[in-house]
Amino acid sequence: MIERPELPPGPLRDLKTVLYELYLRAEAPTLSDIAAEVAALADELDLPGAPKRDTIGRIIGGGDTLASQQDTVATAVVLARMTGREPAAVAEQVRDLWVRASMAPKPAEPLLRGYVPPPPPLMVGRSGAVAAVLARLTRASAGQAAVPVTVVRGWPGVGKSSLAAAVVRQPAVAQAFPDGVLWAALSEVADVRGQLEVWSSLVGTGPLDATSTVAVSAAVAAALRHRRVLLVVDDAWSAADAVPFLLGGTRGAALVTTRSTEVAHQLAADPAGIYQLAVLTDGAGLELMTHLAPDVVREHRDDTAMLVRELEGLPLALQVAGRLLAAEHQLGWGVSELLAELRDGARLLAAAAPADRSDIATATTPTIAALLAKSTDRLPEEIRIRFALLGAFAERPATFDGAAVGAVWQVPDPRPTLRVLAARGLVEPTGGGRFQLHALLSMHARDMLAAA
Repeated sequence: MIERPELPPGPLRDLKTVLYELYLRAEAPTLSDIAAEVAALADELDLPGAPKRDTIGRIIGGGDTLASQQDTVATAVVLARMTGREPAAVAEQVRDLWVRASMAPKPAEPLLRGYVPPPPPLMVGRSGAVAAVLARLTRASAGQAAVPVTVVRGWPGVGKSSLAAAVVRQPAVAQAFPDGVLWAALSEVADVRGQLEVWSSLVGTGPLDATSTVAVSAAVAAALRHRRVLLVVDDAWSAADAVPFLLGGTRGAALVTTRSTEVAHQLAADPAGIYQLAVLTDGAGLELMTHLAPDVVREHRDDTAMLVRELEGLPLALQVAGRLLAAEHQLGWGVSELLAELRDGARLLAAAAPADRSDIATATTPTIAALLAKSTDRLPEEIRIRFALLGAFAERPATFDGAAVGAVWQVPDPRPTLRVLAARGLVEPTGGGRFQLHALLSMHARDMLAAA
């Protein structure tokens, strides 16, 4: 199901509201179904446009996207026909709203200073998360929030960096932070001093005689004291690496992304400062797969829906699976065998990660297994072995309590190890003394176990 777009008051929101209400009254048909209706009714209804599936998705959802008038009206007319409404009246209403939306003043774009990653090319099921994080940041800028630092935390591959890249491009950021956005990408081996020096040049501190990281950080902080700047610290693996970048003045705010529960709690003033980014719902996951492999979803909808559930809605896993399925289908081969292999995990772990995970320095794209290994390779050897043994919990979702995992690990008290794994974001507490290992991490654990 397409998410309702979150938009500020204005003619574009009025237009999107009409379109979305038509979509709901038509009982939320799939994009492929709407596109098929457009093709079937083109001559009968003398449609002004012939939008394809992806364009229809942007017309109904699509945030602040305004498609062509012809395609927008055609989509509205077909939805009206599907709901039993008079197409001509709907067409006139939508045409009028489209004209007003197209003539409305364009909102100012955020000032992105230095390097900021490009916006995610495909983002599904995240409009609510974007709105929630944006609201926290703008409240901090207005002095209405006691917590100027918002930490986005979640599983590896859940889309934390993509969410941040989408948030900083929202028009509300330009209004709340007129002095711009500064972005620091850390990762497991962070060049803290080098990135601070980049910030120093961007904010105009002048020549620095200082040689220490603390001194460079202080110089940047002085330059930002009276500026309304949004500071983004992406992929923080330790609080010590992130702290030198949390420099804003009283009207600034900071957004940090991390996979680590421990880092999140160290950086947030209180638990209210942490935003837990969840996996995609089954509906959003299937919508993502429909964008990536539309023919496969159309021909194997139930099997694809099962794959979405077994991969537990993790965007990284779904994106890789969708592209593999699309490539296999394009070759003219059946995908039933590949669907089974993806559920098993071996094919998924060996696949290359999406292009936005490429290593710019080495011009290589890591495999999914290599990306996950960044987290597990940093564990002490004894704890790394115990993580691999979690692959013994084969059911999905893989959940367990202390007694079960203690028996597998053959230790009298599993709590110290569980604390470390939870702090690193490798397991999640689910309440009542139980923990969950995400499906992709469970596949990785079994892979480690087999290689031991």
